[in-house]
Amino acid sequence: MTMYREILRLHFEGRLSQRDIAASCRCAHSTVKRVLARAAELRLDVSNTASMSDSALAKLLYPQAILPRIQKEPDYAYVHKELAKSGVTLTLLWNEYCAKCRDASEIPYMYSQFSRNYREYAILNNASMHITHKPADIMEVDWAGTKLAVHDEISNRQLKASLFVACLPFSGYCYAEAFLDEKLDSWLEAHIHACNYFGGAARIFRPDNLKTGVRKADKYDPELNNSYRELAEHYGAFVSPSRVMKPKDKASVEGAVGKLTIWIIAALRNIEFHSLSELNKEILSRLRDFNDRPFQKKDGSRSSVFTAEEKPYLRLLPAYEYQTAHFKDITVPASYHVQADDRKYYSVPFQYINKKVTVRTTQSLVEVFHQGERIACHAKDRGKEQYITDSAHMPEAHRHLYDWDSDRFQEWGAAVGMNTLAVIKDKLAQSGGTLPRYKFCMGLVSLGKRHTFAEIEDACAMALRLSSFPSLKSVKLALAACKSRNAADAQSGSSAGNTSFAPQVKGFRRGSGYYGGKCDD
Repeated sequence: MTMYREILRLHFEGRLSQRDIAASCRCAHSTVKRVLARAAELRLDVSNTASMSDSALAKLLYPQAILPRIQKEPDYAYVHKELAKSGVTLTLLWNEYCAKCRDASEIPYMYSQFSRNYREYAILNNASMHITHKPADIMEVDWAGTKLAVHDEISNRQLKASLFVACLPFSGYCYAEAFLDEKLDSWLEAHIHACNYFGGAARIFRPDNLKTGVRKADKYDPELNNSYRELAEHYGAFVSPSRVMKPKDKASVEGAVGKLTIWIIAALRNIEFHSLSELNKEILSRLRDFNDRPFQKKDGSRSSVFTAEEKPYLRLLPAYEYQTAHFKDITVPASYHVQADDRKYYSVPFQYINKKVTVRTTQSLVEVFHQGERIACHAKDRGKEQYITDSAHMPEAHRHLYDWDSDRFQEWGAAVGMNTLAVIKDKLAQSGGTLPRYKFCMGLVSLGKRHTFAEIEDACAMALRLSSFPSLKSVKLALAACKSRNAADAQSGSSAGNTSFAPQVKGFRRGSGYYGGKCDD
């Protein structure tokens, strides 16, 4: 822009010629001559031009040169948004803009001016703001896109490992570790190891919107994965995910990922590792060198700044390490047992049948919550039992059954007889759940309410002759058969003792003649 104010100042001082003024202000002699002539017409002097800017003087000297634009201004915000879509070009948007102007009888910009104006808009709206980070305020985390190779000797195949990177923006201090997958357990374990490496926890965890961390993205109220939210609570931190498609929200870790891709991943590309631990040992060694590397434009290194200025402000680590937890929402079935991630069933109070509960499983505990209140807690069972039951969770009728155990059933069977005891022992020795075996034994015990021990013993003896592992139904049938036989024997004995009053009853018999044989006289 022409330096009108400087031209007038040098002229009013009267020390330089017009050509010297033109050379000093880097403009043509004709321009100086025209400006001075126009200033004389307007009677301008030092008093009314010293405080004016060049643009203000231009409007004053040449008001007719500043004309309003007659072209229709495009909606550059709309153009910027549409360009992000696949297949949309600036030429296409300019053609659509021209078509709208024709329909509205307005004058459009030419393509060159349209493009220049959009570029100016894009530069202004993509301006980056320098953010001054506070020490120990944020820990930014991300996965590197490039994979590391690990050779598995057992399967003799190449495995791909992902590099987890955590960065503290204030000092730039980094942590990195390789994992064979990017699933929830690896994600949580990586955070735990990063906090241990830093010797404390930042106040904010900032990931992007990956599914292992964020179940539903939202600019103001994202829905976090329950396990990730609980991990942050354990360290007294707050999870603040970056906005969708806004990598600048976590620019520090994005930059760290790029640097570590060169410093670690590319540097290790020709080395063959035979285990993940061997790979992570080498990563840790190179990570120390990276953090100790001196800055190029300021004093110190990432390690020195972290140790001196940031580490003292980190939150202290909890007294115990976080145990990775898995959450699952489930409706309590009629059996009032819910399945945990170890495929075993754990009891909850029977009052919560058909209600929604949340099952939280760690390495050692299984907890069940209803509307945020814990209603059941079990130590994780390492045995072979499929169902783990707390008797306090059972209805009264079920609790009565649960009071019986293997020893008590065998004690009852011994009191009845050896055959009954044999049936009970055989049933208890069978594989399967405890509950079905106990139900069989309890059904056998209940027969004692209507039958004598002698009858039960005889029935068990008969059932054992028919099957090595009789069912409860076969015992009941044998009991009915024994009872009918005893009744028949009792009736026949009564008839034999009273011959003078009742005729002897004989069955109907066909003679040999009926079958074509010789008849006996």
